[in-house]
Amino acid sequence: ILEDASFRPVNHQPSQTTMKTLLKRFWVSCLVAACLAAPSVRAEIAEWLPLDPDMPMNANPAKNMGHPNLVTMPSLVGADKLYAAWVENGGPSNALQVRVAVYQDATPAWKQIDSRVNNISRSPGLGINFDTTATAYTPRLVVHGGDLYATWYEYVQAKGGRLIGKIRVCRYNGTDENPNWTFVDGNTSGGLNFNSTQDAIMPNAVSFGGRLVVFWSEAVSSTRTVSGTQLRARAYTIGTGWTWLDGGTAAGLNIDPKLGAYSGCPVVVNVQGQPSKLYVSFRQLSSTGVAQLRVKVYQGGYLWKVVDGGLGLNLDLTKGAAGQNAGGDGNAIYCAWTEYNAAGVRQLRMARYNGFNDNAPVWERLDSGYPMQGLNYNPAVDVYSVGVQSFNGKIYLHWNEGTLRVAVWDKNLTAPNQWGWADGGAARSNAHRYENSTTNLACLGVYRDHLLVFHNESVPSSLDPRYPTVGLGHVLVGIEAPTP
Repeated sequence: ILEDASFRPVNHQPSQTTMKTLLKRFWVSCLVAACLAAPSVRAEIAEWLPLDPDMPMNANPAKNMGHPNLVTMPSLVGADKLYAAWVENGGPSNALQVRVAVYQDATPAWKQIDSRVNNISRSPGLGINFDTTATAYTPRLVVHGGDLYATWYEYVQAKGGRLIGKIRVCRYNGTDENPNWTFVDGNTSGGLNFNSTQDAIMPNAVSFGGRLVVFWSEAVSSTRTVSGTQLRARAYTIGTGWTWLDGGTAAGLNIDPKLGAYSGCPVVVNVQGQPSKLYVSFRQLSSTGVAQLRVKVYQGGYLWKVVDGGLGLNLDLTKGAAGQNAGGDGNAIYCAWTEYNAAGVRQLRMARYNGFNDNAPVWERLDSGYPMQGLNYNPAVDVYSVGVQSFNGKIYLHWNEGTLRVAVWDKNLTAPNQWGWADGGAARSNAHRYENSTTNLACLGVYRDHLLVFHNESVPSSLDPRYPTVGLGHVLVGIEAPTP
């Protein structure tokens, strides 16, 4: 099934699975998908098998982990490298630490590369936090200029006990045998924040135009409210430092600075015959207080242009957009978000835009277009934690719907056959390591021509008594169904 003999997932449940059992599970999953899924839904990935060895990703399996993230570092010579980041309890007072590891094919095993920061060794149990007493969230890895960078935010306590999020960015030295991380965000307690006294959260980063561009949302007052949050953007150049791409004023990138904006997701699109373009999707409140999914394109300096039709991408402008994410295949931006229907249930929505004409943008809706039902497996169940990944010319979408769901969209097919399941298509997804675990947060990635999912599973001790914790990290590799 895998042509590259040096890259093989580890076939493990608490008891070893035989090839006969694997084949049986494959045919059963296909049968279940055919019986339970809609007639237009195809099965794309037949099986998800563990990439990592017989233990979780956690630096300490007795500690909780969460907020998983993956990135592949391309190599001009030798093999590409796979890196993973997450947060894990372990600092003073059990504060969440940013942990980072690299995958080693030959072992196979994950090697921690987070023991040294600013050329100072860290004690066991600590990650790369700027402040190891502070709790860190949402680490994101990005490759820029041949280097690996990490960004996240960590909460520090201000006067009066108020917690303030600080945006952190650091660069890895690329030496897995002697790892070191160096902060490039000013290396001060203020972090990258526009205002170091205000709460900043949820950074995202992308490499564009020879610069590392970081987006985040930041409050404008000590009493954080959704209506008082600005979307910020800043670009880093080695040797030059940081430049504001949002004008460097209190207004940020908000379409209306009086209305809150948050959760910026950047995507680079290559349009034939045009320079590469940087887009960012985000949520912003309308004048009636309803969150809309908005999109802007960068036009140089600190100028941005709205490319979402002027009102946003919501199917119903009276229903709020909740969690969102965006991705690209190099030729288009794909926006995925959740939107409440009339019953108050979060439906999964998706649309794409090819960037061809930013003066008259045309978005193609990829969900059902029905007010009461989006891409949910079950429209009566809320959707959370949405993610987008391009792989082999297709777009993969993952989300949490009581179980980890993975679906695939193929632009080369005609509707309604463009969507297929990549998780077995049954009521219980097969994108899990343990049969009866609960998956919370996840992300997709690509490594050596294979699709990966990195997630944290809540595993009852009855499933695997070796690890009595509620958040175990695992990376699974998708095994594609044989071509008929």
